[in-house]
Amino acid sequence: MRDKALVLDSNIFAKLLTEEDGSDLAIKLFELTRKEQIIIKTLKFSRVEFVSIVAKKYFLGELTEKDCYKILDVFSRMDVDFVDEDWHLLKSSFGLAKKLKLMTVYDCMFLEIAKRLEIKFITADEKFLKTARKAYRKCFSLKNYLNK
Repeated sequence: MRDKALVLDSNIFAKLLTEEDGSDLAIKLFELTRKEQIIIKTLKFSRVEFVSIVAKKYFLGELTEKDCYKILDVFSRMDVDFVDEDWHLLKSSFGLAKKLKLMTVYDCMFLEIAKRLEIKFITADEKFLKTARKAYRKCFSLKNYLNK
């Protein structure tokens, strides 16, 4: 049975739109979502995280200013369902962060959305993935999801 929707961590968008380790897998994932009409969900906050990643790459000399604006333009036109960070999500994410002993509540927000919607969560953060799997079994790395 194919997935109807997936929650993607911000780092997946970074791999898709900037050159880094795992970019080839991110491209395959997005091709699959387009081909199988899988809805991509992520936090509205992902936009801020993604722009911050692009800015960091600019200041490190990895991207030109022109490249940054092209990448941001492509990101702004992607067909993604951005989920609001309501107070219920924030509070439940804080509770999950406490339970998992994580200081990064925003990471737990992605996980909470996936749990709430009962869909798979995909991240490129292997360290977070190991912890996330303790709270929700439908967590995957890019590689593991594509090889399922």
